[in-house]
Amino acid sequence: MNPKKNLLLLHGALADKSQFDGLIPLLEEEYSVHAISFPGHGTEPLGNYQFSIESFSAFVL
Repeated sequence: MNPKKNLLLLHGALADKSQFDGLIPLLEEEYSVHAISFPGHGTEPLGNYQFSIESFSAFVL
């Protein structure tokens, strides 16, 4: 039995992880699916992050 591959779903600029709610169940049979909301999106507070691509990249890494 092979372990599932990880799949990270990243939302677009004006969205949050909830945009994947319908997609995740379709992928879970083959993948270990992970979805996050970037700081300042959805229910995630912006905190100390700036609203920038560089800041979002640092958040993911």
